[in-house]
Amino acid sequence: MYDLGPQLRRWSLNLFLLWGLSFPTNDLTAECSFPQDFHVVKSDNTSKRLFIEATEAQVASIKKMASFLQRLDRIIEHCEPSWKGKWSASFFSDPKLAGYKTESALSPAVESGDWGKAYVAEYDRKTEILTILPLDSAKRRTRRYVLGQPAETGQAGAEDAFRLPKFELEGRLAKIFEVTDCEYISGITCRIHYNGALPLPSHVFFTEFDEQGQRSGKRVRLIYPKLEPGEKGRATLRIRLARPAKIVLQGEWNGPWQDPY
Repeated sequence: MYDLGPQLRRWSLNLFLLWGLSFPTNDLTAECSFPQDFHVVKSDNTSKRLFIEATEAQVASIKKMASFLQRLDRIIEHCEPSWKGKWSASFFSDPKLAGYKTESALSPAVESGDWGKAYVAEYDRKTEILTILPLDSAKRRTRRYVLGQPAETGQAGAEDAFRLPKFELEGRLAKIFEVTDCEYISGITCRIHYNGALPLPSHVFFTEFDEQGQRSGKRVRLIYPKLEPGEKGRATLRIRLARPAKIVLQGEWNGPWQDPY
């Protein structure tokens, strides 16, 4: 008599694989109770990414995002521990366009540019950086939100993490430099405007101070490009403190500008 056992087992295995491929399991949007501030459209469990509906105004609100990200992080840690500290989120103004640009269903929107316009922000839990308008080079900006604070201080902790230090320019440096648009990137990155009232200093150094006014270590060389009068450039401060309260910049004029590298 013909033994159907091996054949039936193969059929069962094939059906199981087809079922698993057709109906993904462990969908976080179904299993987790997310905060209602924003609508979580879907999740990519392989890449540990959430796709969330939000407007540019919403993601630009420091208080709103600090509170939402803090609660979202706690829910993810409780609901899906394997995502802890590794997840990311993409925010779209149109929920119909929430997804990867490589998805075939989104190809027309990618071609027309609508997908890029709807992509209003991205948060990376590993780096703790929120990037607003990531595809718009002219308007793109970043903010740092440190999560994992106690529930009663989470919002304040996240806002404090974003708060930038006070900058003081000493002596002649204050007459020629204006420091603006600082962000937590590679330490702290700022835009410097040089008005040309005096020659560029040969070196610029900065010193960090904590909340108690205590100096943190020796002064550090500021990394910035050679600028012509009226020009602006990006300067990098490789800070030691996670959140310095004040940074003092000092210039030295010992000859022409010298490359900080």
